[in-house]
Amino acid sequence: MPNRIPPYFHNFDDTHCLQCSLRSALEYFNPKKKWTWAALDKLSGKTPHGTWHMTFLAALSKKGYETVCIENFEPHKFIANPKSYLKVGSTPESYEYLLRTTNIPQEVQASQALLKAEKEGRAELHYRNSTAKDIKDYLKKGYLIIHWVNGRALNRREGYGGHFILVYDMFDAKTVTAHDNGGLYQGQPTGKAEFKIDINFLVKCATSGKKTGGFYAIRPKTHA
Repeated sequence: MPNRIPPYFHNFDDTHCLQCSLRSALEYFNPKKKWTWAALDKLSGKTPHGTWHMTFLAALSKKGYETVCIENFEPHKFIANPKSYLKVGSTPESYEYLLRTTNIPQEVQASQALLKAEKEGRAELHYRNSTAKDIKDYLKKGYLIIHWVNGRALNRREGYGGHFILVYDMFDAKTVTAHDNGGLYQGQPTGKAEFKIDINFLVKCATSGKKTGGFYAIRPKTHA
């Protein structure tokens, strides 16, 4: 991995955490190409409430990136019966949040596109929970990792709030370095660049019910 730090972008309206992490990763790998928020919204299939992973992984797999998804989420089962599938393994609070914030028809279509990318060898999908070992292994291979977490748990607060951070380096054997692009809390901006976090605490914060939150690793296909 090049000896530099990904640029940091703040989640300016509480709904662009995925796009902030994605912009950091894309402009790290290709500093000459600057992304607008509108372009990132389109690339990722952003909705007013937030973003799922399927659209941007399928899109990047066509744009010269290796994309890896490790998540206890099976797109084919979601496509067959979205609401029932979302309920399995979710807490009542997280299930209500998913129903309230998910554009189900859009995500079904995005799931179909991601499965097509996997079938064509453009995306690597693992249907299981991610682990601390996954984080270490993929960072060592030169990937950057966009990781879903419960943002409130990450900041040691009660409650639930889906959030994405960018994990980009190992600080030591037990600690990773990340950009937490934050958002707003009680009207005040939050967020931390070059944020050091215990890797096992990160995995704990990425767990909802019995599922570990999404792990999305990307790197250019030309990576040596």
